[in-house]
Amino acid sequence: MKTGIECFAGANTSIGFYSGFDGIFSLAKKTFFIKGAPGTGKSGLMKRILERQRSLGHTVSAFHCSSDPDSLDGVIDETISGAVIDATAPHTYDPPYPGATGAILSMGDFLDEGALYADINKIEAINREMKRAFHAACQYLKCASDIERANEASEDARLADTLSDEILSHLPKGNVYGVQRTFFLDAYTHKGRVSYLNTFDKGNVISVPAPFPAHIDVLLRALSHKARLLGQDVILFPSPVSPDKIAHLYLPDIPLLITSEELDGAQGVYGAYQKSPAYRPGDKALYDALTEKASAAMGEAKRLHDELEEVYTPRMDFSRLIECESRIIQAFDALK
Repeated sequence: MKTGIECFAGANTSIGFYSGFDGIFSLAKKTFFIKGAPGTGKSGLMKRILERQRSLGHTVSAFHCSSDPDSLDGVIDETISGAVIDATAPHTYDPPYPGATGAILSMGDFLDEGALYADINKIEAINREMKRAFHAACQYLKCASDIERANEASEDARLADTLSDEILSHLPKGNVYGVQRTFFLDAYTHKGRVSYLNTFDKGNVISVPAPFPAHIDVLLRALSHKARLLGQDVILFPSPVSPDKIAHLYLPDIPLLITSEELDGAQGVYGAYQKSPAYRPGDKALYDALTEKASAAMGEAKRLHDELEEVYTPRMDFSRLIECESRIIQAFDALK
């Protein structure tokens, strides 16, 4: 991934939390896996690393948190292939090769554990309620997914094959099979649906409008397979409602984004690719209402998360974070 992007590394979906975090660190030379409770400075640390690496003129990708888009879950400096991720539940990861390509940074080392133990009942109660809120959000998205599938039209595989050839016609054939990774371009959050589509240069976007995001899955999978055969790396962006269906696809080396959304000013628009099925009466309104309910449940989860931060933050020695930041910077500078 040579072109920096903004997106979500994972999302709450109709089948629960769907993670693409391994796509951040799987190709990195060095990754720092941050472990820590809410309110212990993980996102703030990553933001400082992001700003620092960009100030050096590096290409850096930012991965936002789907529970709170204002926070970061990961950063990767594409120029030097160095990454930092939040490796705490629900996206718990450890370095595949500890010490060699990855290292753990534990925010728990800087917490007053004795003071926190006195609040254990409160911590447990908040976590139980937060789990219920996330579950509710995913159940609403599951219902929305059923509505989407009820209105699904069969894609014309032959037309998808023809159109994918046309879109990729200018690409030369490479010598290797491209790498495929999966992130999310949009997610249902406490702020409603948040999309990073507009962070892409419209001159590098092809729009294939579809009534529901997952309705051009066949085309995007054909594009992914053919692009990889040509040696192109591919990023799949599934639908946060139906994560088994692809809603957008990105070829970072070109760069080129193909999206199911209608976008004015796009490089190309293929409005006649698929005949839009007629919605069953009221179904689109029901779909929108269900996704709004999911976002409301995410809002409740965010409120509870904030309560949890209020428990942990006063027990955190933030002065010690400079040790973590310095360690990351030293390692990243060594990757030049």
